[in-house]
Amino acid sequence: MAQDATSRIKELRRAFQDTERKRAELQGRFNQLMEQLEHEYNIKTLIEAEKLAEQLANDLKNKTAELDEAMGKLEAMKA
Repeated sequence: MAQDATSRIKELRRAFQDTERKRAELQGRFNQLMEQLEHEYNIKTLIEAEKLAEQLANDLKNKTAELDEAMGKLEAMKA
């Protein structure tokens, strides 16, 4: 019984250490991405990043609509 408890504790310790290592890796990656956002877009917070992502998505939507309209006009000119 004591052996089972010792094995379980060791197993839990390994799982905790693995989780802690993964957390540290993810935190490091997060920090890198935030530094990149600050360097490339002068963004310092996640809220600013979300606003930029929304703005870029809207810009893409608008540009796609403009392109579709231009293609439609081009097709009409061919006919």
